[in-house]
Amino acid sequence: MRRLPSWCAILPVVLLTCAGCLNRSVDAGTDGGGVGGVGGVGGSGGGGGGDGAMVDGGMDVMDGAVVADGGSPPSSDGGAPLVPAPLPGKVSPGTWQYGDLPFTGIATGKFHYAYLMPSGYSTAYRYPILVYEHENTEGNSWYQNGGDPTKNTIVNQDVIDGVFNSVPFRTKYPAIIIVPYCDQTDGSAGSSGQNFGGYNDAPGKNVNENAVVAVVQSFLSHYSAYPGKVYITGDSLGGIGSSATMLDYNAYNGPIAKVFTAGLPYAGRISLRTPDPANDAATIKRMASVPMWCVSGASDGTSPPEAFNRPLWRALAGNSNYPSATDAAGSRAGNSTYHYTEDPGLGHNVWSQNGGKQYRLLPDGAPMYDWLFSQTSQ
Repeated sequence: MRRLPSWCAILPVVLLTCAGCLNRSVDAGTDGGGVGGVGGVGGSGGGGGGDGAMVDGGMDVMDGAVVADGGSPPSSDGGAPLVPAPLPGKVSPGTWQYGDLPFTGIATGKFHYAYLMPSGYSTAYRYPILVYEHENTEGNSWYQNGGDPTKNTIVNQDVIDGVFNSVPFRTKYPAIIIVPYCDQTDGSAGSSGQNFGGYNDAPGKNVNENAVVAVVQSFLSHYSAYPGKVYITGDSLGGIGSSATMLDYNAYNGPIAKVFTAGLPYAGRISLRTPDPANDAATIKRMASVPMWCVSGASDGTSPPEAFNRPLWRALAGNSNYPSATDAAGSRAGNSTYHYTEDPGLGHNVWSQNGGKQYRLLPDGAPMYDWLFSQTSQ
């Protein structure tokens, strides 16, 4: 399998701002380890989930041991082909694993994350990466209490495990799922840096945002991942961060680095950035070619649509006819790649609100996920 350059070479900006990134080793979690350290996948510094690792219930995956069936065309860059989807045969739920990336500026000195490998992971294929950013305070128990012994504060609450580890999702969207834990120990979500980015911060200056990018780059370097299909999504705090990441690190014209192919923010916004991205002509022009599908509730008072999604829609579509749930399949702003859905019956909790659409779940979220996984940046 062709190896990508190390993330240290790909992301010099993060290295400049975070000296701890010079140490690439990752501590192994109790469920089998994080990304492999300086010895490579499966080498010293972590068990990894790649060459020779035991993945998804004990399948021993070695380079070349699982032969591609020819159903997926070779990639344009000469690497392994993209995994065919939907997956054929029996697909079962997987096991979440955990890792820690040494990172300067994080309270514990290590950025914690959960990850889930796709069913039947094989280096004969390359897989999309999907990053999910959580809601406010959900990473606190890890950083503030010296490490949560259960390690399940995020993936087993709300709908996260039920979505990404469900058989329908794993069958239709085979991907490496990464769930980073946001360090909010130094202040509230509204304090500069105490979020995933996008609220009271400057591009490239948020330690959690930069740490998320560094984790993604490490996975690209150590696993059989497809660099042209790197996606980000999130709810509330994570929706804000997802929007900010696409502003700062999109694969087309990201001013910090070019990493993420497409974004799917739920109840996101951008606030207290100068200039205001949703009203800045240069930013609007740049974002017209960046694939984003934003989802808001019309009565959201926490992440008001008027704070980002509506102004961006008006600028790119040239009207204020905000597309509702009934327009989900065609909610594109003019000729841009910006999509928007505003549910008139929902407030902040658009991802899993009872009594209405539940866009994080299938089948309500299927149009968004279908669009997301269809995006390719290279």
